[in-house]
Amino acid sequence: MSGILPTIVYPQTVRDEQTRLAAALDATDVGVAACTSLDTAAKTSWGLFYQAARGFTREAPGWFGLGSMMDRAQNYEQELLSWQQKLGATCNLNVPQFNPNPPADVNQGLQYLVWGVGTVAAAYIVGKIISVIPAKR
Repeated sequence: MSGILPTIVYPQTVRDEQTRLAAALDATDVGVAACTSLDTAAKTSWGLFYQAARGFTREAPGWFGLGSMMDRAQNYEQELLSWQQKLGATCNLNVPQFNPNPPADVNQGLQYLVWGVGTVAAAYIVGKIISVIPAKR
């Protein structure tokens, strides 16, 4: 989610990431449960990570702290990728490897356009209001 311009994060943006992460976590967990060659320590470590990450996906995003929630989502996504690579060396997970970098959001450009138009409109309105105020003589 990086680029030249900053990413605009809305509650729905966080929910979408949480949904994507939850689906990948659940699919990987099914593979881990079916793996008989995985040692107990690795299964326990995976279980702890799974519970923490799955708990995060159930948190409701509000309007405050969205940036930190996206940071947490991206951290969990990176960790999931690492887990899949580690577990894939021992088990056949039968899940596609998680891509922590989702496809580009086509609406991102539209969001910048809307914010730009809104800023220009606000400046225009402020200018018109100021022009109606009589000058001191």
